[in-house]
Order: sequence, then structure tokens, then C-alpha cells
Amino acid sequence: MRKMKDSGVAWIGEIPEEWTVRRLKNFASIQNGMDYRKVFDEGGEFPVIGSGGAFAHASQFMYDKTSVLLGRKGTVDKPIFIDCPFWTVDTMYYTVIHEDVSPRYFYYLCTQIPFTYFSYGSAVPSMTQRDLNSVHFPYPPKTEQEAMATYLDECCESLQETIDEAQNLVDKLTAYKQSLITEAVTKGLHPEVARKDSGDPLVGEIPASWKFISLKYLLASGRDSMRVGPFGSQLKGQDFQEEGVPVFTQKTVLDNDFFHGDTFISQEKYEQLKSFAVEAGDILITTRGSIGKIAVAPPDVTCGILHPCVIRFRTDKSKVMDEFLKYVFNETDLLRQQLLLKSNATTIDVVYSYALKCVSLAVPPLEEQREIVSYLANKCAAIDADIARRRKLIER
Repeated sequence: MRKMKDSGVAWIGEIPEEWTVRRLKNFASIQNGMDYRKVFDEGGEFPVIGSGGAFAHASQFMYDKTSVLLGRKGTVDKPIFIDCPFWTVDTMYYTVIHEDVSPRYFYYLCTQIPFTYFSYGSAVPSMTQRDLNSVHFPYPPKTEQEAMATYLDECCESLQETIDEAQNLVDKLTAYKQSLITEAVTKGLHPEVARKDSGDPLVGEIPASWKFISLKYLLASGRDSMRVGPFGSQLKGQDFQEEGVPVFTQKTVLDNDFFHGDTFISQEKYEQLKSFAVEAGDILITTRGSIGKIAVAPPDVTCGILHPCVIRFRTDKSKVMDEFLKYVFNETDLLRQQLLLKSNATTIDVVYSYALKCVSLAVPPLEEQREIVSYLANKCAAIDADIARRRKLIER
């Protein structure tokens, strides 16, 4: 059995007796990236690399030997291995690897840097050369470095093939689920029934007994059937606090979680904004960025109010089921496409109440809605279970 010794570094533990421990600066010298705009060229042959990989090309290269790129600012925890001439930007470091070091072995070592411990800055994580240079690594003879790098290349390639195959199946199952839901909420479950033109090219024909109507005709009666969250002048940043009456935000909707929020207001402020209160059965929809997703307030929802980036609407339950609407809004692109067309925003997608009222959807008779919801619940449960198993495989 190979003799081992304590490396003296907690995260490394024991190492073979003939190995040593060196700092990163003894493996490679760290160099700063630079602004690439002076050498930017759409027809250039040299990749310009940032933390996410290559994103442009340059007419000149910064360095033409094998290197490992390390994040300086932003995404700092994803080292990049490159073995062709390149240019790297000033949010990245590149390394000049020493002759007695295997570049691929050095790359694998860099993936093990405890970035969370060293990175600083809560908004934009950063790494300094000093911190990187101080990281300790095990140093075996170069021949052994190369053997380990070859072994890891083969293992990682095989594992990546397994991951890619599983991810491909997840993508296919996700697409199948969406197509299944879209078909059910636009065509129904009985292909033999008579059909009519919906008037919408995305929807096409629908069963003759269905209606294709605007959301405003499905709202509950009364002036308060749709309510936009309070304006900025009504609810300011200084009104938010760490506890109190909950404010239901876009995160509430996207997570479908009305009980574990982190945004609150005082009881006094709530009394001023009671017209924006959320009740059981209310439907909340996201209106900024990730637009058009909905969540239904549960029967035991805690007393709270809308966030300015959320719209609340109430439907006539004798016309449409909440569960049916959740499939249409959350699991298809049918209404999101309409909302995007009606959005006048140029930099961020926005939903306005007048646009939301005007989106149109295919609405079956209530009994058929129940049939569709039951069918989709069973089918989607099986698909989701299959997706979950494959995602667990990817994680392993």
C-alpha cells in the first residue's frame, strides 16, 4: 500500500509520501485580462472569452499557449481550460502555466478552489490575485499529473455523455408535456367532435361547443375583479420590513408559495392599502420580466397585499376553473405570446391590466374543463416523476 502523509491542509487531507504541497503561484502566474474593443472584429479568428465562455472574436490574440482562465469578477467559480490562441476580458484572469505542471491537471485542481470562502462582494463576487495565489494544491511528479489528468478526462467524458443523454431526455419530456397540455386545452380530449375556427392562428380550430373569448368575460362581476398592485408612491422601499403583514410578490407567484415570503409591511400600512388585499381564490399574475405566470391564493392564505409588480384578478367560478387557467397560463405559450405582443415595453416585458383583460383563450364547458384537468393531472404526474428521476441521475 502506498505510504501517505498529512498534507497540512484541511481540505486536501492526506497525500502520497513523495508528493509535496505548493501554492497556486508555484503552478502558474496569474495575468489580467484586458478590454477587447480595440481588437474586436466580427471576422476575427481569435475567441474573446468571458466568464460564460467565448462571446466575440478579435483580430489579435492576447496569449497563444495552453491556459486556465479564472474569474476575477462576477462568475468566479467556473475555471475555463483553453488550448488555442485567445483574448480574455478584464473580468477574467489567464494563467501562464509553469513547465513542470500538466495544464489539464492544473485545470482540475482549479475546479476545487474554495471560491465561496475567498470571494468577496455580495452584489458582484470577486477574486483577487493574492487570494488565488495563496491556495494550496497537492503537487505530484509531472508524469503522475499527466496520468491523473488523462484518467479524469476519460472519466469526465463518459460522465458528461451520461449527463447529456439524461438532459436530452428531460428536454424531450418537458417539450412533450407542454405539447400535451397545449393540445388538451385547445383541442379537447375527443378528436371526433365537430370543430370551428378560433380566429387565432396559434390556436387554430377548437371544438364547436367551446368559446374563444377574452379574459374580461371570465372575470367575476364587480369593479374590483381586477386590481393592479399599488403604485410606487403608495408603497415605497422604506415601507418594507422583515416581519408583519406579508406582501405577495412575483416570487410568491413563481414559487407558488404564499406562506414563506420575505417582504412585509406594518399593520398600519396594511390598513392604508386594504384595497390591494389578497383573498382565498384570488389569482395573482406576474407582470415584469417573467410575465404571465399565475398562482391561486389557497383557502388558508394569510392576510396580505399585492406587490406593485403583481396583478390580482378574480374569475367567475361558474365559467372557468382555476386549475384549467393554471394549465393555460403556466404550461403553454398561448397567452404569454399575446401578452408579449400587447406589451409596449422596450427593455423589459411588462403586463398591463388592459392588455391582460384582452387576452383570449379557448374555454370549454365547465364539465369538460373538469375532464381535461383530471386527465392532465394524471398524465403530468407521470411525466413529472420521470423528469424528476432523470434530474436525480444528473445530480448524482
